[in-house]
Amino acid sequence: MSVPVLDNLDLNKNQLLNALLQVIAGDHGSPVEGIIWYDSTADRVKYRDGVGIQPLTSAADLATQTALLQLRSEKDQNNGYAGLDAGGKIPAARLPTSAMEYQGVWNASTNTPALADGTGSSGDTYRVTAAASRNLGSGVIDWAVGDLVIYDGAVWQKSDSADAVTSVAGKVGVVSLVKADVGLGSVDNTSDAGKPVSTAQQTALDLKAPLASPTFTGSPAAPTPTPGDNDTSIATTAFVTAAITAVGGIAKYAVDITGNAALTQFTVTHNRNTKDISVTVWDVANDIEVIVDKKAPTVNTARIDFATPPANGKVYRVVVIG
Repeated sequence: MSVPVLDNLDLNKNQLLNALLQVIAGDHGSPVEGIIWYDSTADRVKYRDGVGIQPLTSAADLATQTALLQLRSEKDQNNGYAGLDAGGKIPAARLPTSAMEYQGVWNASTNTPALADGTGSSGDTYRVTAAASRNLGSGVIDWAVGDLVIYDGAVWQKSDSADAVTSVAGKVGVVSLVKADVGLGSVDNTSDAGKPVSTAQQTALDLKAPLASPTFTGSPAAPTPTPGDNDTSIATTAFVTAAITAVGGIAKYAVDITGNAALTQFTVTHNRNTKDISVTVWDVANDIEVIVDKKAPTVNTARIDFATPPANGKVYRVVVIG
């Protein structure tokens, strides 16, 4: 079984000989910045930087990527690529003649600006701002606000607006809705303060113990007070056992510490009135001792230092003997 090292190792500029990268068939399950491993599936060494998981680039990769690039001399050339204007868009001169080019708005009621079949540039496009029926040379067309007027090189054509609402909840015309029309038939306009407790909620509340003189069943749990407490806290079985053990002369104190993914230092109060103590730390989930930095700041406390914050909810048992 491997021993987890939870503090930094300083090799003091000595070589690390015959080392083998961790071999994983794919990406690392929980990579942090700076970690490196060998992906046996991709046959590639990978690492995690500030952006994400990155493969180490080989000369063959660079050659492949370079082959996909186009030269600057191919800009605005046949079979090359189009450059962008100052607004970050492709200039109209570089677009196909059939592409639409927005010219502004058009008033169908007054024909402003004046449009007629046979005049304009292919792709010219206007948006209708005033509705009307108007003949531009190929028959009367009903123009609605929001429609597009597009010139195809010969005649002006209409593209219906997709913004128009055709119906609401299956109704058309002047629509008046009731709550059932939108699936809210059981909803009433009742304030939060006026809402009654439902039958299901009341049933759940009836199962709760009252605050005054509650009666518990099963195996209720309570926080274990600090050894030596002399107040009105509930004395749990763990507290009583520790107190009896202390009276018997066994100078041992044990407590669990729980990580929150933020703290690296944990202070344990053992009240042994001495710095001559021995401290061990155990990984509760895996039942193994772990290596951490341990200090005795005072005669009644011990400090546990982790190199990186333990994961949220990760539990370690601290045992103090002395």
